[in-house]
Order: sequence, then structure tokens, then C-alpha cells
Amino acid sequence: MIEPGQLLAALRAGHYHYISEAEMRCLALFALGYAAEDIAGAVAESAATVRRRLRRVPEAASARVGLADLA
Repeated sequence: MIEPGQLLAALRAGHYHYISEAEMRCLALFALGYAAEDIAGAVAESAATVRRRLRRVPEAASARVGLADLA
């Protein structure tokens, strides 16, 4: 199993410069199978904030590559 720190480093090294570090942390934990409530406890945020951060990632990606204009 990959450690969260290793996953975060891999996300940083990839083409994920359009999401914030907080979003990367939430995404890394989500990819490891944690629920929003568990992630919230780990990053000291509310579950609603975690869900909002996770929802923003695909929106940021589509805006970055211009997919928002196609919708």
C-alpha cells in the first residue's frame, strides 16, 4: 500500500498544478479509500469542506484543459 506522503509527492510531480495542496491531501486520502468524515478528522476540517475540495478537483481539471467551454 502506498503511503499518503508518497501519493502526495506523486501528485505534485504529475500535472496537477491546478489544484491546491489541501485538495491534493484530500484527494490522496480519498484515493486510499478513506471516507470524507475520516479525511476531515485527519486534516482538521469539516466533512463538508472535504467533500467540497474533492468536488472541485474535476472542475479545476476541466477548466484547465478547456472542457468547461464544451459543456
